[in-house]
Amino acid sequence: MPSIKDVAKQANVSIATVSRVLNNSSSVNEETKKIVTDAISLLGYKHQKYEQQSIKDKTTIIGLIVPLISTYYYKELIESMENSSIKSNFKLMIFNSEEMNKSTNEFIKMIDDYHIKGFICAVDSKIIDKFISLKIPLVTIDHVYNNNIPSVTSDNYQGGIVAAKKLLSLNLKNIIHIKSSSSLFTHESRTQGFIDQLEKNNVNSITLTLSSKTPDLIEIEKFIRLHDNVEGIFCSNDLIAISLINVLAKLNMDIPKDVNIIGYNNIHFCEISNPTLSTIAQPLDLMSLAAIKALRALIDNKPLQTIHEILPVTLIERDSTK
Repeated sequence: MPSIKDVAKQANVSIATVSRVLNNSSSVNEETKKIVTDAISLLGYKHQKYEQQSIKDKTTIIGLIVPLISTYYYKELIESMENSSIKSNFKLMIFNSEEMNKSTNEFIKMIDDYHIKGFICAVDSKIIDKFISLKIPLVTIDHVYNNNIPSVTSDNYQGGIVAAKKLLSLNLKNIIHIKSSSSLFTHESRTQGFIDQLEKNNVNSITLTLSSKTPDLIEIEKFIRLHDNVEGIFCSNDLIAISLINVLAKLNMDIPKDVNIIGYNNIHFCEISNPTLSTIAQPLDLMSLAAIKALRALIDNKPLQTIHEILPVTLIERDSTK
């Protein structure tokens, strides 16, 4: 069964653009709409909006909110959520964070029009306050908003510890951590776990916090040139790590002979980068199922077993580490 990711690839647009077309957003021009709808027809993609009238009394519709500019990680999260929704007899509608910035009346109308019973939110945004005020069932995934909103995350702190232990097992002393500009609690937990484990073993590290969420190769290169004795690097996500691989290749630094690299998330590109990337894998499918299970409980007014569910991570060792 084709997914929204397949439609985006066929139409050569982003998943967010496909989402806007499916949700009849006025921000998409007619030419792009036609390209997307042609791709939908060609692939035979079925979206709940087109089947809404026939299924609204049979199937519960839920929404997934992702960032307007989605990285490869979010594309894989969307695919996992779609698969988990099908298994759980839910229909999933995908929205980007910008589409949710509506007036309260527009927001309520959208929920009524699509018969949406609840949302899973993958962005840390003030949009969540609107859900709280309207008492709409909500679960966050991959981040924690506050102590009252149910969440599902991986064990980010432990992920940082696991990354540090791997680099320490190689007897490395000159270690760097490169993190994104994101201030999400989950991302900060990765960093803290990594630093705490190094300090526990009397090893200091240097941290580069990138100036934007999208890795800047020039910024990374300047930093590496200043610390060219580096032996091990932990990146807070795989996109940074893959960008780093390109920088080190330019500087003729061999991986893993000269530098060992570990990423975080285990996106598909880890398997095809050169060298392939060792990374901390988040259990996306389990996270998706857990988030949907929690949302179902909220919709059915049933108690949750836990407010914040934390799932274990795994070190996937590939060619970027010895």
